Amino acid sequence: MKKILLILSIAVSLKTTAQSNAQAFDWAMNPGANGNKLYALHYDSQGNLLALAHASDSASFGGSIVTALPNSNYPTNNYYIGKRNTNGTSQILLQSRNGATNVYSNFSDFNLDANDNIIVVGATSAGHDFGNGVTLSNKGYIIAKYNSTGVAQWAKMYNFGNPNMSAFTTKPWSLQCLPNGNIIAILKETSGRYAYIVLDVNGNELQYKEFQLSGSGSTIPVITTSKNNCFIDNTGDFYLYYNTIDMSATPKMVLSSVTNSVSTRIDSVMITNTGHSAVSYLLAFRPDGTKKYFKGFRGTMVDLAVEATTGNVLFYWKQYGGQNNIAPMDMISTNTGTFTFSQVYCGIMAVDSLGAYIKKSTETPSLQYQYESILPLGNFQLIGTLEYANGNILTAGTQTYSVSSGGFFTWFELDQNLTPSYFVAAPLYNQNNQLAKDPISNYGNKVAVGLGWYATTQSTININGTILKANDKNTSFPTRYNSPYNAVGEDIAIAQFDRTLQGSASGIFESKVQTMDFIIYPNPAKDYIVIQNSAKTIGDVSVVFTNILGETVLVDKTTSNNLTINTTNLIGGVYFVTITHQGKSSTQKIIIE
Repeated sequence: MKKILLILSIAVSLKTTAQSNAQAFDWAMNPGANGNKLYALHYDSQGNLLALAHASDSASFGGSIVTALPNSNYPTNNYYIGKRNTNGTSQILLQSRNGATNVYSNFSDFNLDANDNIIVVGATSAGHDFGNGVTLSNKGYIIAKYNSTGVAQWAKMYNFGNPNMSAFTTKPWSLQCLPNGNIIAILKETSGRYAYIVLDVNGNELQYKEFQLSGSGSTIPVITTSKNNCFIDNTGDFYLYYNTIDMSATPKMVLSSVTNSVSTRIDSVMITNTGHSAVSYLLAFRPDGTKKYFKGFRGTMVDLAVEATTGNVLFYWKQYGGQNNIAPMDMISTNTGTFTFSQVYCGIMAVDSLGAYIKKSTETPSLQYQYESILPLGNFQLIGTLEYANGNILTAGTQTYSVSSGGFFTWFELDQNLTPSYFVAAPLYNQNNQLAKDPISNYGNKVAVGLGWYATTQSTININGTILKANDKNTSFPTRYNSPYNAVGEDIAIAQFDRTLQGSASGIFESKVQTMDFIIYPNPAKDYIVIQNSAKTIGDVSVVFTNILGETVLVDKTTSNNLTINTTNLIGGVYFVTITHQGKSSTQKIIIE
């Protein structure tokens, strides 16, 4: 996508003329239809995008065909990982079906290690042949490692001591790879039981701890965590949560260790509730699986994301109005203190690695922004999917948008103050037809997202000039199913947009940015930037550069009116310049070419 750089003599603001901002998309593809589903997106170290999806009928990932085999004339799912390269070509790296009898296994999630090896997790009720001589028998949850080209390396099976298990949670795993190559997995069973597992790069088990979660609420506790596998910091500390419905005065969570099916209580959390039905518990653990801290709140967590370098925890919170004593969203000034179902407070919270409150987004109950999944960018910035109700004005930075009926979704970016800075709205849409998918991934300024739509209400969508056609029955594929199994299902689409556009229709970049009494230029920059101080009072000025991961990459200071900083050693991309002067700090984004 061509970007236009305007050289201005003063700081400019980004202006949006196309409020849906579909021009921010670089490309889009439709892997298939009729019940196909998208599970995860991850960029590799080279900027190629990998996607895990399943085909319940057929799929075409960039021209590579994936089909699902029948089982007694009933449709089954074939899970696959496709790769879209930066040059636009695509291929299928691996499939869950390697033979005609391999129709009972599923892949529910995946992640990449530092060497772009693929770690896949799922479940099987009939064993599995991963190829390359790697096989598993019996029934249970599976975890396997493939190399970057999709060749199987090893596999493990876990079944909580039940080799004949046949019931599985829908998405049993949470999975993340540490910088040292270790793999950390959280395995959820259906009855509030879960396991914490650490494997090394060769599949050797370094840690296995089994726990039983119980509570006083009416629902079976189901442990969960980040929808995009951002639940571990670089030290190995990890964070989980679970939500429950509990109308009792003092709801309680109990955690027990399990050894040889014998449970031993190890900790509990009790809170004062006073009639609030939704209760959420945040559980923080050390790398060895021991407790770091546990906390209970009124309200509901929808997603959680951990900044790897800082250990700060961001989570999307939803809470009914009036509960103004212990839940994080009680910092809202308009909270009346009177419990009511008519006001729903939705927002992003940030706590530090010890669970202490840091900041929150500013939300108005009437807007009811419904964030569904969030992805941390560092320095408290994040990208999130957001469902938007009709009749309200959606606002971010200079952008506004509204619809008279129905609703639509967007991808939002929040700045370091957890304030919406811009959004990239759905492409040309039919209200209430398109839905954002949870998976999000980013590589520098590029962001990969997923969406779904139904052919019955919208036959095509236009994503920045790319026309995606819904395809409920492609008769060129050999495997067909009879009614009712040939019913029209959901199409899925994968798209990539560019963060540097910040939703700007014209693609304008700032040539100078103003922060407090300082002007930073040129922007974009190549070899240097100048920080010009227009304040009458000078004094000590500190300058800190951080990258999009929140890592500090350059530090400087001055007491003069002008500071020139050499940027030749910085890799091209987006950076954030924080200037601190007389006890005040301000951060601005710059681009290094």
